[in-house]
Amino acid sequence: RLGWCLTPPQLSHTYRSVHDQMVAMAPHPMQYASMAYLSLPTEYFTKELHERYRSRVLLLTEALRAVGFQVLIPEGAYYLFVNYRNVKELRGLEPMDAAMYLMKEVGGRRVCP
Repeated sequence: RLGWCLTPPQLSHTYRSVHDQMVAMAPHPMQYASMAYLSLPTEYFTKELHERYRSRVLLLTEALRAVGFQVLIPEGAYYLFVNYRNVKELRGLEPMDAAMYLMKEVGGRRVCP
């Protein structure tokens, strides 16, 4: 597995415990997948991957805006920040209540701030 983590000193012990469990038994197929991924041509990372994510972000942005969400299109990320206050079914709800409505009634998921 590949990765880095910077933590405040007070969280280092907790992070190390989680880290040990995650890397002690790295799935063998994932190791091969990582090797294959890193052997892809540079153009995959500099052009193709960006275009694939960008097209998905724009598709989701269009769908969310169509039902009333205000969407901030990211400049380099693959996730969206949305405001639900103009969506008819969510208008007037607090963030957690809106999240629960989406989860129970629509089947969507979101991360509450």
